[in-house]
Amino acid sequence: MFRISVFLFLLVSSFNLFAVQRIQVKDGDQVKVVISRQDVSRLAVEGKGRLKKVWSPQGYLDLSADKAQGEAFFKAAQGAPQSFSFFARDDFGNTFTVVATQESVPSQTILLVPQNQQKASLQKGIQKSLPYKKLVNALFKAMYFEKKIMGYTILEKNEQVPVWAETNIRLLKTYGNHKFLGEIYEIENVSENKIEFHESEFFDFGDQVIAAGLEQLSIAANQKTKLYVVRRKPNEDRS
Repeated sequence: MFRISVFLFLLVSSFNLFAVQRIQVKDGDQVKVVISRQDVSRLAVEGKGRLKKVWSPQGYLDLSADKAQGEAFFKAAQGAPQSFSFFARDDFGNTFTVVATQESVPSQTILLVPQNQQKASLQKGIQKSLPYKKLVNALFKAMYFEKKIMGYTILEKNEQVPVWAETNIRLLKTYGNHKFLGEIYEIENVSENKIEFHESEFFDFGDQVIAAGLEQLSIAANQKTKLYVVRRKPNEDRS
């Protein structure tokens, strides 16, 4: 990545290898970052973008928001696992899953570079897809916090979903309207080994999946986590 011919400069740079992490992202992406185990890290959107919301369903973050600058300063909460995920939303209507791994490194600056930033800056307020994204993001947030959302019927469920032999998956609750169906699942690891997931696996979890998120990407034996899925209903209007 870096073409450095001077050995001394290479040596000095190695002490700050992870100091700035610049990551190209688009709506719905899962990004992997390194954060400091002992120091506060910074999360921001490059350019004119701003963060609107950062949250962790499991409470894994000690978070301080700088609303004036539209960025966040954070570190892992006491008791958080070495790797955990949280969510960030920017003012272009994008929501990202951030998978953070704690390491013994200095404070980190993580810059998210939304692919739609330039288009959003030129056409702010008139993107056709923005209202659609906002609806999905609002549903996702309501499911994570298990809150009511206007226009949706919420149904309690308790249905087994046979997928993998090493897991016990149950559908717990659904949120439905004429456009979308949101589902909350519980996944239990019934094997003797830790299971590692990637959220992209769940885009094939049935039909019309447009968003999926896990509270934890790895589940120890006999432990549980929650899966959140949003589906588009057939023939729904995307405008």
